[in-house]
Amino acid sequence: ADTCGVKWPDGFFANLSCTPYYKQVWDLLEAGKWEPTTFRTFSLFLTRATSYIGFGSWVGPMLLYASQRSRQAFGCEPDPIAYEQLALGVS
Repeated sequence: ADTCGVKWPDGFFANLSCTPYYKQVWDLLEAGKWEPTTFRTFSLFLTRATSYIGFGSWVGPMLLYASQRSRQAFGCEPDPIAYEQLALGVS
């Protein structure tokens, strides 16, 4: 799959797998329309002194963001298709 650059709230940037479906997700994220309340909550509570555990990490938007804000971040994803995209994003 192609890659695209994605910028998160607070300026975190990553090059990720960018199929047409996921490109829509990354575009919404960059526009601040992908779970804005979750990002605000993460900004308040995740620090270099905290750890993050995400269940149902999907393709990684929250896990990747949390990995930049917290001491350590762990994610689980049971769906094999989403897991494949997640693994591409975190490798």
